[in-house]
Amino acid sequence: MSFSLLTGGATGKIVYPSAALGLPSPTAFSFAYPARQFPAFSMKRYGKDTLSGAGKQQSMTQFVDIQFAFEVPWVPSADAVAWFNFCLSAIQRTPFDFYPDSTQAGFVTCILMNDAADLLYQGPGRYKLQSLKLRQFI
Repeated sequence: MSFSLLTGGATGKIVYPSAALGLPSPTAFSFAYPARQFPAFSMKRYGKDTLSGAGKQQSMTQFVDIQFAFEVPWVPSADAVAWFNFCLSAIQRTPFDFYPDSTQAGFVTCILMNDAADLLYQGPGRYKLQSLKLRQFI
């Protein structure tokens, strides 16, 4: 994953379960409108730093946790079933491939960190998904 993958702005695409992991029968759908509130990234290092008696520092990194979140403020009613099926799969921590730009080849294999997903009514034929929190699948 590179920084440029997480800049948002274009319509995204989701493939679930992850085709990159060779999981069976992947389903793909593209966002009808661009995601919003799209931060570049949030990362945290997990590991340990020690200082030896000789004064030398040792650092051991177990992994770097990379997360990001976004909103999908415009979901047409025609896409509600696709979002329902995706959320039903992803909320069980099934890995999926997230393409921030559906026209580009770059993607990140993620798991959904939300414990709930609500498709909120915005008006006739229009819904909203608030704050989908994704973690890079390692």
